[in-house]
Amino acid sequence: MFRAVNSRFIVVAAATSSLSILTTIWTPQYARADNQGSDFISSDSKYMNKSLLSYSNSSLKQQKTKREAKLKDIVLIGGTKHPALSEEVASILNIDMADTKISRFSDGECAIRVMQEVRGRCVYIIQPCGEDVSDSIIELLLTISTVKRAGCKSVTAVIPYFPFKHYRRGMPKSKKLHSKFLISGPTDFGKMLEAMDVDRVISVALQRPGQGQEACFFDNSIPLEDISTTHLTTTHFKEHIPLDGPIVFMSPNDECLKKAVKFEKKFAEIYPDSKISIIASVHRGTSVYKDNAGDFEILGKFDVKGANVIIVDDIIQSGVTVTEMSKLAKSKGAKKVFVCASHASFSRDAMRLLQDSPIDEILVTNTLPAPDNLIPKVKQLSVAPLLARVIWAEHFKNSLIDEDYEIETL
Repeated sequence: MFRAVNSRFIVVAAATSSLSILTTIWTPQYARADNQGSDFISSDSKYMNKSLLSYSNSSLKQQKTKREAKLKDIVLIGGTKHPALSEEVASILNIDMADTKISRFSDGECAIRVMQEVRGRCVYIIQPCGEDVSDSIIELLLTISTVKRAGCKSVTAVIPYFPFKHYRRGMPKSKKLHSKFLISGPTDFGKMLEAMDVDRVISVALQRPGQGQEACFFDNSIPLEDISTTHLTTTHFKEHIPLDGPIVFMSPNDECLKKAVKFEKKFAEIYPDSKISIIASVHRGTSVYKDNAGDFEILGKFDVKGANVIIVDDIIQSGVTVTEMSKLAKSKGAKKVFVCASHASFSRDAMRLLQDSPIDEILVTNTLPAPDNLIPKVKQLSVAPLLARVIWAEHFKNSLIDEDYEIETL
């Protein structure tokens, strides 16, 4: 309904769910005097309103067509280390995986062939560098080189698991020279990616800047996108694990203490009636060449009697640390013990050790493929929706997902 008061213009507005159009129409013959002041809709304005709506619908269709055309510019390549994760991301984005052939000769040499056109297109390569780290890195670097030489517009390395996490435990000192040699494997890997002229890096749950680890080795030439898994894990607790009584978070090292604080804030919203606290622990030894995962001491008051204990770690490999901490918590009267970790490679006999431990449930993400002997108490949470959202946001330069696009899992 429109009103024209002391004016020679009628303003016609047509709005849709995603597009608003405001048009001013010159209509002196429909302008009414101030003393009349009545509402009216002329036949011409009705016609114009229909025309504007028709134009908006046509514009929406054009936008959708452009979006679908731009989506086809994405070339998604999955490495050989975690094909299931790559296919899940492709399924969420509703695109096909690129036709590639990655093979190895008898001496282990890697041969990579991209069997489709990538010239002028945006390439995303998904390759976690966990198991067989050196081979994973070489495969990733060679794939980047292949698409670069093929004339791609840009290449983004999606590395769910960033390698060389062992070096966070400390570096050996030189007794002869009385100095400390810094071993920085992650930095060296970052330099390799820079040398291959990668445009952007996306990873999952890197350690935070200020801790001297992976999240601060790239310079400003390569944007680094770090995806946090805290919300993913806390949402799983909210939907599937009801907790009553006190909740105590345990951090196996000072590097995970900030992560435990984030969990504490999230759980305070999910379980407002529960008393929540944090217990920190530190390792007595820090050598990367000595297996002392179970050698740690508790800092502060250790009161877990009748509480739900949640151990927050960054990675589980042998399982020694979380097993020893769970035994200590149970011996002090803990009701239940849970473990939350961003990554899990489960080396050695980790499955047997975790199965025999008093841990009730272990939550990890699928940044690395699960072993064949995965036990029931270990639950893998998929990071594919998170990766798909970041790829979408980066490609369209927009963090919003269109409602008519089929990414309901996001």
